[in-house]
Amino acid sequence: MIGKTLRYFRTSQSLTLEQVCQNLMTVAFLSKVERGLSDISTRNFMLLLDRLGVNIIEFMYVYQSFQEKEQLSISQLHTQVSDQQLSNLEQMLETKRYQGIFQIPTCPFFSSNSS
Repeated sequence: MIGKTLRYFRTSQSLTLEQVCQNLMTVAFLSKVERGLSDISTRNFMLLLDRLGVNIIEFMYVYQSFQEKEQLSISQLHTQVSDQQLSNLEQMLETKRYQGIFQIPTCPFFSSNSS
């Protein structure tokens, strides 16, 4: 969520990775942080916030908002499953806001085109 929040502030100001990273860190590293593939040190985190012109209170407010949205999504899924509302669950999983979070694997042994 830290990376997602950093990306939110960067993109809301129409800043590129290159602009934000200049003399702080590599573009590749910040890209990994934004995608949740790498952790960032407190020092670099605070330097990024300063570069973005965001104070820690603003950051935490948006960060918490993202967490609440994710928790709500998980809660909604739980409700659908526990109430056995499978058609609603299927519709929910097909919407774009759940794509990338929940992926349903396909089974190579079953095909809709079976003879």
